Amino acid sequence: MKRVTLLILAQVAILSIATFALLVLAQPNLSTTTNPATLLSIALTAPLAILFVLSAALAMLGMYWPKLSELSWWLLLAATGISGGMAIAIPWEAAQVLSSGHWGMSNLYEVSVLTLAITGTLALVFDTTHTPNGKLLPLISPILAAAALFMAWLASIGAATPQELVPALKNSILPLHVLANFIGYGCFAIGAAAGAGMLLRLRADKTKTASKLPSVPVLEKIGYNAIRIGFPMFSLAILLGCIWAYQAWGGYWSWDPKETWALIVWLVYAAYLHTRLTRKPNPAVLAWWLLVGFAATLFCYIGVNMFLSGLHSYGSLGA
Repeated sequence: MKRVTLLILAQVAILSIATFALLVLAQPNLSTTTNPATLLSIALTAPLAILFVLSAALAMLGMYWPKLSELSWWLLLAATGISGGMAIAIPWEAAQVLSSGHWGMSNLYEVSVLTLAITGTLALVFDTTHTPNGKLLPLISPILAAAALFMAWLASIGAATPQELVPALKNSILPLHVLANFIGYGCFAIGAAAGAGMLLRLRADKTKTASKLPSVPVLEKIGYNAIRIGFPMFSLAILLGCIWAYQAWGGYWSWDPKETWALIVWLVYAAYLHTRLTRKPNPAVLAWWLLVGFAATLFCYIGVNMFLSGLHSYGSLGA
């Protein structure tokens, strides 16, 4: 399992570096006079979204035609590698066209690209190490396709152009906080996919209907392992966020909407792990728990930025 995981990570890394190199070579004359809206990473958002959507469609069809499932896996690998290369290129491009560069984690668009790279990698790893290749993709690929379409929409409304950092973001903790946070989010997405699969498989088993999905125990293990990785990473992100908040605003916790919803997400998954380890509840209960936790995660990630205001308003659509 470790060897397979390392192989997938190596493949994603090679594709990411290749994409980054192509973006650099194709833009040799970037400067502060360049229109940020013309950057190639922004131009790639629509084709990348199409690639994720195509991978999802083939994954669904692959439940009935296995060869399409294999093609879906390779398309997801390509899309994940491209998004990884874009995530690396965004801060490089910002450093060329802005008066001062910064990590590509400062607004909703930039972290959406990072989310695709992280979650795509996790999907490939969990699919390959926990099920026969392609069995998890019909469940997780639609989430990735939706995230890719959201990223493309952000680019279409002008939210992708790099901007100068607000003072609160000029902090060395930013990349560590964001990276830990979105590894957690990616794991929660895997958990939600497993939870949805558990409910579908339970329904099929109850009605004695044939199902192409993995068994309930396999899906339950995927969900648990995903949260077992994601919860500590998300906890680390909150801890780093508290340190960052003290440095930026003079207090560790301010009950800002983003902070409050992060705590809600943390409590939901803490309760899931505690219940899963101590009481062994019905699989359907665990499945719904994973879906509720991911719904709270989505609101923390997107809903707070779109509908609420607070200290984290720099992450809104207008940022």
